[in-house]
Amino acid sequence: MFVFNVASRREADREMTMPIFIENLKKFFPEIKKLPHNDTLMRLLTGIEVDQIERALIACIQKLIRNKKW
Repeated sequence: MFVFNVASRREADREMTMPIFIENLKKFFPEIKKLPHNDTLMRLLTGIEVDQIERALIACIQKLIRNKKW
């Protein structure tokens, strides 16, 4: 919601399901078929510690760099 500067998960979901967003996301992650609904993401993220999210983000960025996709 922060990235898209929207007030609701519904608005963010609309942005994230736009064809151009999916197309750009698949350039970085070709194995992605579709994204989960924002309510599902919210439930998942509320149960994860912040440091786990940070470590996962760092690992993802390192993988992108290693694979020369960034």
